Amino acid sequence: MKVIALTCPQCGGSQDVSDNQHLLECRYCRTILRVERSANGELERLLIEARLENAELTVENRRLKITNAIHRLDAAWAAHRPELLVPGKKGPREPSNVLAFGAMLVGLATAAIGVNFLLTLGPDGFVGIAFIGMGVIIAGFGLGERGAANRYKDSKIKYDRRRRELSDELANVEAVFGERSGYEDTTMRKKRLDNVAYPAADA
Repeated sequence: MKVIALTCPQCGGSQDVSDNQHLLECRYCRTILRVERSANGELERLLIEARLENAELTVENRRLKITNAIHRLDAAWAAHRPELLVPGKKGPREPSNVLAFGAMLVGLATAAIGVNFLLTLGPDGFVGIAFIGMGVIIAGFGLGERGAANRYKDSKIKYDRRRRELSDELANVEAVFGERSGYEDTTMRKKRLDNVAYPAADA
């Protein structure tokens, strides 16, 4: 059996090819290659044969990259989210704009009552001063809650938008080859490669 050395057109690696081989996988870059023969049957060169295989591999790599990006994004959000929560009676909670506006309204109303007491009772209206102080505190809580709610909302919107973009990109990548681009295709690809003739190992 005649064996000659040919060069992989993908990586330039030397391949030992026997005269009865038609397909082989590059021992260096794993590209599937076709053996081209001259008119008289002599082994001439190697060509990239499995364009579908290589395209599938590109899709798989792209899908894996996007999937990893989604995992990293989810992990980053899971780590950042607790920093955006506010203390509550039952533990940290999501800040609420509804609670914020409610607190600000109650605070303004309480302060208004205090002003009314001051106008009615004059300088001796300590009750009015107390109401004004309570109103300021409540309204201040509402302002703080509103700021926290807006920060949480903005961060959540950015996270949801980016995750949706990645999910759409992943769906588009997987749609290139339909069902063949899923996890099952990796097993199918390995089965197909089992039938490929491999070059002799390096000495």
